[in-house]
Amino acid sequence: MANKLKNRNKHGLRALGSLITQSAPSAMNNRGYLQPEIIRLWEEIVTPKLAKETAPQKLTFPRGKRSGGTLRIQAPTPLATELQHQEPILLERINSFFGYKAVEKITIIHGNSVDSLTIHQLPKIRTLTLETAQKIESMTSNIKHDELRKALTALGKTLKSREIQ
Repeated sequence: MANKLKNRNKHGLRALGSLITQSAPSAMNNRGYLQPEIIRLWEEIVTPKLAKETAPQKLTFPRGKRSGGTLRIQAPTPLATELQHQEPILLERINSFFGYKAVEKITIIHGNSVDSLTIHQLPKIRTLTLETAQKIESMTSNIKHDELRKALTALGKTLKSREIQ
């Protein structure tokens, strides 16, 4: 048991960001996305106008293949007819993004527009008052390890500066 813990702590603390970048692609692949960038670059793949109203939901492939897939796109009902007419153009743009014929068919899921969905927005960063900064520093002053105290103080200041009022 002690040997297992020794090996576990051998490398020290790891940044959470490194764990997320390692696990995100496999989680996205499990959800049906060939590449996580399809979500991030959706506006570049389709037009900005369509990106405001639509969102890719899931990309599925026939068993054992990575081509000839079906892309499910969420779109408001009034836009669905227009998307059906634009399907050949959309398929061409999506497949040029992948670099091969990854998507063969588009399925439109009727729903609310993407703009009308509640999207979490990043809070605006505000400057801290001297009193707030001193309060955070006093909360971490009893920590003896210098690097840990500095890191926790910086974290506290960052969180407080992004707090929604």
